[in-house]
Amino acid sequence: MKRSTIALLFCCLLSFGLQAQKVVRGIVQDKEKEPIPFAHIILGNTTDGTFANEEGYFSLTIPESFQGELRFTAAGYNNYLVPVDKLKDGEMLKIRMEMSVIELTEVVVTPDDMRHVIREAIRKIPENYHDFPLKLNGFFRGITTINEQYAEYTEAILDIYEQPIQVGNDKNQYKVIKARSFADSLRLEGFGEDPDSLDFDAASPHEMLDTDLVRNRGKVLDEEVQNRFIMFLDSSFLDYYHFEFERMTTYQGRSAMLINFSPRWKVDRGMFTGQILLDEETKAFAMLDFEVPKRYLKKVIPIRGLGKLAMGAAMRLFFSVGLDFKLKKIEGRTEYQMVNGKWYPKYIKHDFLMYLKVKYAKEDINIDSNFGVRNELFVLSAQADGVEEIPEEERLKKNESIKKYMDNEDTEFWKRYNVVSPTKDITEMTGEF
Repeated sequence: MKRSTIALLFCCLLSFGLQAQKVVRGIVQDKEKEPIPFAHIILGNTTDGTFANEEGYFSLTIPESFQGELRFTAAGYNNYLVPVDKLKDGEMLKIRMEMSVIELTEVVVTPDDMRHVIREAIRKIPENYHDFPLKLNGFFRGITTINEQYAEYTEAILDIYEQPIQVGNDKNQYKVIKARSFADSLRLEGFGEDPDSLDFDAASPHEMLDTDLVRNRGKVLDEEVQNRFIMFLDSSFLDYYHFEFERMTTYQGRSAMLINFSPRWKVDRGMFTGQILLDEETKAFAMLDFEVPKRYLKKVIPIRGLGKLAMGAAMRLFFSVGLDFKLKKIEGRTEYQMVNGKWYPKYIKHDFLMYLKVKYAKEDINIDSNFGVRNELFVLSAQADGVEEIPEEERLKKNESIKKYMDNEDTEFWKRYNVVSPTKDITEMTGEF
């Protein structure tokens, strides 16, 4: 066979391979054309897919072997289905999702009734969530802000070995396949001689799944910090909270109860307010959205009042370090997906904001800023069959930065994954990496 014939055959095969998948992009909005942040875009009844970003935009690669429907889901909205065989490669979709409205007969639901429901949901955690190990493929991203301006952006593709719900959270295993990062040195001025070496993301992937409130029944922090909070999913503390039924809605096509919660009594410890979506049939926690109200933020700092003043004076006297700090925001959100009758984490967000003032002449550090960190984990797929532990030498260590695996040059690698599209602000900062 002539070389030209071989080359032609190779090109044909390559062309066929490139057409073995198609990429669709689009925006997910409600009927008023407002974006629906973090809507799930899933391939049929599988676990594979991606998410819309904060602006509602998404990009999804669909393998040729998949012939079903794209399923768009978001808390409080009816599912939206799009047949894949009608989609063209490169097509731009405009998805308009409708809010779910479930009519109820008049029923009086008291706070005590809701507290009983929450207690029952906690009791049923072992039977509702996966009791077998899972292999998760995840997309992690960490965003650091200085005075509400993006200062650092890091993202990574992870393989995760997640232990069954009955096993301790510290047994989960993580492998960083690849990471990339960008830092704005102008925003990080004052953080020392080498701000690019700062590890704001250190061990953050561990903290996402390992602080799953459902897995830990609300007990997610080390003992010293835990003692400063009254957790809303800790069954021993439920009487401290007011739970109020708001309405029936849908979550991933299933009927769900939307429940508001807030502190019932004033106490000298951190407390939360937020919403719970409880799957009506299984009584599983499908979504948790929570924050610490401002009036409680000052209660979770270990040293305050005269003690805080004394510590600041000691730092200035003995170490020539000026120090002041205060918490300004603690927020979180966790969403779960049901597959084959069991629930597992689908999306986790941790969002913190603090005021930090540090002056240390010896290291050329001069910080006087509102400092924010938002970490998110998006689960792109889950596998229950043939799951094996991650080899010890490949695991991300507890205090190891994912920047060790940074590669900003391999753009083709990132195109192979259904990563969550960055927002316009992030793209303006990072360019094309």
